[in-house]
Amino acid sequence: MKKQLRFTTISITEISSAGVLLIISIILLWSSVSKWFVQHHVNNAIHYYDSNQREKVEGSLHSALSWDSTNISALLLLAKIETDKGNLDKAEELYTRIINSEADKTNALIGLGIIYIKRADNESTTATALDHIAKAQKHFQKALSNSSSSSEAQIGIANAHLLEGNIKETVQTARDAFGKVDFSRPIIKESLIDYYAGVGKLMLLEAAAPDEMVKRFRSAYQYSQGSISLLANLINAEAEWAMTIPFNKPVSVEADLNNRISGIITLWQSNPEVYKELEIPTVNLITSVATAMGTSAGATRRDSIENNLDLLSRFFDSKLEQIISDLSKERRTSLINNIAISMEYRALLKKDQLHRDNAIKYLKIALSIEPDDYALNRNLAVLLRKKGNIKEATIFYKKAAEASKNTKSTSIDIEKLNAYFKQEDKK
Repeated sequence: MKKQLRFTTISITEISSAGVLLIISIILLWSSVSKWFVQHHVNNAIHYYDSNQREKVEGSLHSALSWDSTNISALLLLAKIETDKGNLDKAEELYTRIINSEADKTNALIGLGIIYIKRADNESTTATALDHIAKAQKHFQKALSNSSSSSEAQIGIANAHLLEGNIKETVQTARDAFGKVDFSRPIIKESLIDYYAGVGKLMLLEAAAPDEMVKRFRSAYQYSQGSISLLANLINAEAEWAMTIPFNKPVSVEADLNNRISGIITLWQSNPEVYKELEIPTVNLITSVATAMGTSAGATRRDSIENNLDLLSRFFDSKLEQIISDLSKERRTSLINNIAISMEYRALLKKDQLHRDNAIKYLKIALSIEPDDYALNRNLAVLLRKKGNIKEATIFYKKAAEASKNTKSTSIDIEKLNAYFKQEDKK
């Protein structure tokens, strides 16, 4: 006789409890597996980002967010990538999602501040740019309210003030903000880049020692792992530095800058897209190095000078007017003056009058932009005198003498120029 299976109240309760426990165990297991997969994909994304494998980062982040659409680490890194790509509206949307959640808002507020700095930097209308700067400062200040020791927020505030221009009060405020950065705690790589680049810009505004500017921009470029915009800033800083170096002494410095020039050419060959952004800074660097080495003279430097000047000819021989049309008036006259000086060195080295004629032509172009510039009038007077155009040289000499009354350094130089003219008259 078969036994009948009978369920008592107790047995049904026990089965129900076991089922509930099984369901809870499955849910907990799924939650644990889900968290593992999310963290796995986030860790992969961070690894790819740090190793500059940007094409793999977004795939890992989207995989993480498919498991957990609210994961803060994934949202923050994805917003950072969208910012880097220039998709500022998309990045703002992601940061806003984080701010509207229950998570810590500090990093998202800093991210929004950076977005507004980028918008200000790209804005051509002054009023709109200042509005973006004000919003950037507001978000950085909120981040500081959340975390008073946030170095990233302090760096953001400093760089926002630098965008306001060379105004005494804002430059001082930027300097103070940079001074509050706490280097005793970890700082993310991007903020270190912003710090060193920002301090370099601050020094540029304050006309600081060029070698100190170079140190800051080199540090920023080192951390950036190849940022082209930072490389452009670095090259311009090195051009300023080159003009202050006595090239008859530190051969290692000359080699350092010549290696930079060679490195840029190699970079162009492997990545032609960077040519336009680096073209003008490189012209500045080549002219500065050639001028500095030429000023110190010395037969041992002539090959180096000639190589740099020949390299320079690739840039300006056929397209100078196109190059200078994109520059501010001050940068334009400075660049043309440097190029003219370099051409004169080529004329001396090659004993070629054509280069001197070109130098005179370009100086006259520069003077049509800035007619009262001391250096332009002075250099044109010298070249015309060397060519034998005494009457025309005297006109520009007088203009240089008038302009020299403004500063002590140029008034001393004009005395030397006067002595040179008298010496030439005796020949």
